Order: sequence, then C-alpha cells, then structure tokens
Amino acid sequence: MALIDRAEVVSFDIFDTALVRPFAAPDHLFWFLERKAGEVLGAGQPPFRQVRIESEREARMLATLPEITLAEIYRRAEARLALAADTLAPLMSLELALEHACCRRRDCVGELYDYTLTAGKTVFFTSDTYLDESVIDALLRAKGFDGRHQIIVSSVHRATKHDGPLFRELHRQAGVARRKILHIGDNFRSDCLMAWRNGIPSLHVPSPIHNFSLNPRNLEVLGLPRLPWRLAWRSRLSSVNAHLSGWMERPELSLMAGLTANRHYDAAPPGPGTASFFAGRWDVLGYTAFGPLLLGFALWLVDQFRTHGIDQAHFLSRDGKIMKDAFDLIAEAIGVNVESSYTYCSRRAVNFARITALDHRALQFLCDSSAQTSVSDHLARIQFDPAAFADQIHAAGFSSPDQIVTIADRPRLEALFRAIEADIVDRARWEREDLLAYYRKKGLTDSPGVAIIDIGWWGTMYRSLAELLSANGKAPELKAFYFGTFAEADQLRLANLAHEAYFVRYGEPLDLFSDIKKCIEIVELFFSATHGTFIKIAHQSQDLSPLLDACDCTPLRDDAIDQMQGGAVSFIRDALVLGDGLKRLRLSPYDLSQPLRALLTAPTPEEVEPFETLVHFQDIGKNAVERRIVTRLSALQLVLFPMRFARQLSLSYWKTGSIRRLPLLSRVYLSLLMHIRERLTRRL
Repeated sequence: MALIDRAEVVSFDIFDTALVRPFAAPDHLFWFLERKAGEVLGAGQPPFRQVRIESEREARMLATLPEITLAEIYRRAEARLALAADTLAPLMSLELALEHACCRRRDCVGELYDYTLTAGKTVFFTSDTYLDESVIDALLRAKGFDGRHQIIVSSVHRATKHDGPLFRELHRQAGVARRKILHIGDNFRSDCLMAWRNGIPSLHVPSPIHNFSLNPRNLEVLGLPRLPWRLAWRSRLSSVNAHLSGWMERPELSLMAGLTANRHYDAAPPGPGTASFFAGRWDVLGYTAFGPLLLGFALWLVDQFRTHGIDQAHFLSRDGKIMKDAFDLIAEAIGVNVESSYTYCSRRAVNFARITALDHRALQFLCDSSAQTSVSDHLARIQFDPAAFADQIHAAGFSSPDQIVTIADRPRLEALFRAIEADIVDRARWEREDLLAYYRKKGLTDSPGVAIIDIGWWGTMYRSLAELLSANGKAPELKAFYFGTFAEADQLRLANLAHEAYFVRYGEPLDLFSDIKKCIEIVELFFSATHGTFIKIAHQSQDLSPLLDACDCTPLRDDAIDQMQGGAVSFIRDALVLGDGLKRLRLSPYDLSQPLRALLTAPTPEEVEPFETLVHFQDIGKNAVERRIVTRLSALQLVLFPMRFARQLSLSYWKTGSIRRLPLLSRVYLSLLMHIRERLTRRL
C-alpha cells in the first residue's frame, strides 16, 4: 500500500494479474474453444485448438509490427481451413464469449484496485494482448473493475511492454513524472524489469499458477514433473506457463491446477512449507482431492440419467447427501430435467423391516456385529429394551444383559432371538409399514425412470431394498448408480438388479481399486454426512420423520467433513464458469483422482499428520467401535517389540499413512523385515 500511496498514477497488468483464467496456461482456453468451434466448422476439420495456436504463431511471424490483433489471427485460421468469410465472425465471437465466461477478478489485485480508487489515484490498465480496448474494457467492467480507468493495450498501439515501448506510451498518457507512476504485474520481465528500464517503479505480484507451481508437491500429485531449478527460484511467469503448457496435455489436469491456484494461491500459499499439497487444511484437501472427483461423478450421473431415461433420482443417506448437492449444482448449470431427492435408507432400517420370519438371513442380520458387543447392545440395535426380556435372556444361557457375546455364544444368541420371534416380527411389521409409506411418499416405488444413487462397494443394501419394495408383489423398476463397486457386487448382476458404477466396477480397473483400498475409510469420510445413521421412520401423527442415531458423530470428525465437502462444492462452483462446456469434457477418473490416489498411496508425513485426530466407526449406535484412521507408531517399539508393533499397526485403517509417520531409517528397517518375512514364507 505504501508504494501506491507514493504514486500519482497506478497501472495494472490485466491477464494473470487483474484477471485470472481457470487453466494452468493461457492457451489451454483453446481446448474448450475447440469443442464449441467444432459445432460451427462441422465435421472433417482438424482440431481447432492446434489451428488456433498455429495461426497465432504464423500471424506473429508474418507481422511487421511488434503486436498483432485477434482479427489477424483469425485471417490466418481462415486461410488454413479454407473457410468462408462469414465463418470468421462466429468463431471470434465464441472465443470472446469464452473469455468473458472464464475470466474472474483476482481477489488480492482487486483489493489493490479498490484501494487505489479510494486513494484518488489515476488508474490505467496496461497489457500486452491481441484484444482491443473495447473488448478489454467490457471484460474488466463485467468482472468488477468498474471504476474510472484508462486502458492501454499493445494491439492498438502496436507496441509491447515486453520490449518496453508500451511503458513510454503509459508515461505519455499519464502526464506525470516516471517516478510518480507505479506498475503492478505478474511477469517479472515484462512488468518489472522493462518498467524499471523505462524509469517506472513496479510491484511484482506473481500469478496464482506461479505460486502453485513453486510447491513441487502440487505438481507431483497431478503426475507432473517438477519445475526446473532455474524456474523454481526465478519469478518468470512466461517460462512457467511454457513449462506447464508443454506438460499438461489433458484439460482435466489444467482445470484442476488452474482452479486450485486461483482459489488457494491467489496472494500466497495456503500454509507454510512445501511438503503437503493441502497445508493441513481440510477445505484445501476437499477442493483439491475430492472436488474434481465429485465433479466427474456428477457429470457421469448426468450422462447416465440421459442414457437410461431417468427422471427421478434418489440419493441415499448418508453418502448421497454430498452427491445430491453436487448433482443439483451441475443440473441447474447445464439444464438437466431430473427430480432429485435425498432419501433416508440404511442397512439396519431395510434389513430389519424386511423380516417376516426368523430365517437364516434374518438371524444373520440380527446376530451380526463387527465388534464384541453385549446382549443388551444387540437388542438395543432393534429398539428393544433388554429389561423387558430378562427371563428370555437368562433362559438362553446368558448371565446378564451386559454379557459380551463371543463367537461361541452365537447359538445362545440365536436361541434368544427365536424365543422373542413374535415380538421381532411384530416390530418389523410396524417398521416395514412406516418405511414403505415413506418410500411411497418420496416416489421411490414409482416406475419406471427411478434411480438410486449411493457410494456402492458391495451393493448389499440395493438387494435388500429391492426385496422390501417387492413386498406388495410387484417389483419396482429401479436402477442403481454407484461411485464404485467391488467384485462382491457381482451378486447384483446375478440377481438381475440393474446397476452402473463410475470409478471402479467389480473392482476394475485394478490399479484404481488397489489405490483406494489403501484406505477406503478416507474415501468414505469424503462422502459421509454429518448426521447420524438412519435407524427407522418414526410415524408421528400424520408425519413420517426419520429417527437418526447420534452415537457415531464427533465434533472433530464432523468439522473435518464439513470443511472438506465445503471445499469440494467450491471447486464445482468455480468449474461452472465453463457452463455447458462441462458437458463436452471427457473427464477421466484416472486424471480426476490423481491427488486422492497420491495421498492414499504415497503421502508425505505432513499430509498424514492431520488424519491422526480423526476416527472411523465400525457398526452403528451403541455397537459403534471407535478406531483412529492413523495409529501413532513407535520406532523404538519396532526394534524392541516387533510383534507388539505389528499389532499396533493392524489397528490402523491407513497403514501406509501410519508407516509414513515413522523416521526414514525405521521405514527402511521395516521394509527389510517385511522382505525377510516374505522370503521365509515363500520357502515354507
């Protein structure tokens, strides 16, 4: 601010300084232009992105002046493609419309601009660009730079900042001494060095993508090589852009890098250090690792709904809540006429409601528990008061309701449930009637064109839900759409239950499946809602209200989920600047999941540390058992008590993360032990 206070005239660079695009490099805009241009040009034409780039290069080579115009570029494109003259105007209009849609005001520079106006300074925008002044002025005012200012662009004056003469034009129009002018820009050579050479003070404000690229971990998680050392320490944006433009040959990566840079690297990195791509912040993790994948999944749902004629989409609790939020944003932006609904559903609610007799499947559900639980816990799970069945509990052979049920006690537990079968069947009938009434009210029983959406994995709840909805003798024509399914979900195909999966289908592709299996609990954490598990429908008067359990929620976990999902939704909102261009993107799950898979398979110790505070729950309600996602391991214990160390490691959901928190020598020692164990196992 002190530099602005000393100046009488303040000049701002435009692109990558005042305005930013959601891409890693400027020419990546042409990827999205190519898809729109194809509709104008028709079939049989070469890719327009390459034509546009080569036309600009050729126009500059043939130019006798330092700068060219957009019209001159398109005249070269006309010659290359042998286009009719009336085709040029629509193509140019498409590019300008895309610029208007994609550009947004850069926050930190916007604040400097507002301060400059408030201080009563004269404002200029000075830029090397092939766009003319009227286009630039309309673009700036549309993005919030709507005060009094003057514009100097190279395409009009046929002089550039890069070579220096445009600064002399700035000095001439400003009408003050050179030392009273301050120029603010992102390119070290064009905006700083050349300004200094012309006697004009300057303020270097590196672009967001430059700040982003200086953290090597950011490029690593996108599968990109690090910046060469000569670029990493020198703030030369044009070189950084050239590096990124050459390596990012997929629009997904460019969009992910550009949006993340604009959101979190506007003025400075989101946190200290370069060993983490999210600096310990859950919102940055959600934006970077979850947002792109959620965007891809929502767009995939749009395509699937159109293909299968879906007009009602039921997003099942709890994982479906954030899926619905993402889908609704996309549907509104690109015009999708599908009615979406957040519908309560859980394995407990559906499996208990479908009980009509204590057959093998009913007993399997009633006796199932992922942890050691008491007799009282088993009864509480189905909303029974243990005190009301004290005689039956003792008759089954249990000393008290608080006795822990072991594997050896399974026959006694089954005997207890058979002794109270009439009560169970009666309670299940009440819950079934209420649950079916709720699903009828939600429209889940309407056919056809009804879909359910869930995270997936084994798909067991879909099978139980289909059986429950068929209780009236008519099976509904449901179709399930999952984020992913494991090999065990093949049971759905055998049962003729229609379904599709986005990320992995029956555990394929194997490399994607192997990566998320490193810690499936972290993937589930991204999708989880912060309300409790759905228990049943409570029928109160004329209302059908969900009864939710509150036992599997902790403030730290809920806060992390809220921040991650908030970051993911922010990514989707930012990506919506492309409008219907999103429909033309072929977003690959491989590319969109790069940051998430890098985190799960090869995290840095700094990236693992925030997860040490988070827990995951096995089972529900009072049966829920809390375990940390990352277990703290002791290097000393590894050496002195390796078996105890192994037991401690087995308690960790994210074993890769737990090991990464060990010192380097300990990790090497552990790797050696595991190698020796593998060799011995093979010999035996």
